[in-house]
Amino acid sequence: MKTSDLTSSQTLKVQCPTCGASTGQRCELSSGGPRNSAHHNRKDIAQTRLAKLSYMANIRTAMHLLIVIHNDEIKALSREDFDAVKELRKTLQAARDHKASLIDLYREYVTVSGR
Repeated sequence: MKTSDLTSSQTLKVQCPTCGASTGQRCELSSGGPRNSAHHNRKDIAQTRLAKLSYMANIRTAMHLLIVIHNDEIKALSREDFDAVKELRKTLQAARDHKASLIDLYREYVTVSGR
C-alpha cells in the first residue's frame, strides 16, 4: 500500500510526529490552522501500522487453521481413522510451513523498513 492510498480516517489513527496532533485530530499548519492533508511522516507511520496489522491478521488466520487441523486430528484419532490422521499430518505440515513463511515475511518487512 502506498501512502497515497491511505484514507484520512486511517491516517488519523496515529499521532503526528511533526506537529504533535493527537489521534483523531487533524494536522496543523505552523500558523495553528488545520492542514488540508496530514504530514508525510504521519502517513508513513499509518502505512506501517496498517501493513503490520495486515501481516499479523494473516499470521493469526494461519494459526487458527493449525488449531482446526489439530482438532480434526484428535477427532480422527478418537475414531481410530489412521488414514485420516496420516492425511491430516501432511496438511498440518503444509499449514506450519505456510505460517512460518508468513512470519518470515513479517520479520523481513520489519527488518527492511526499520519499523
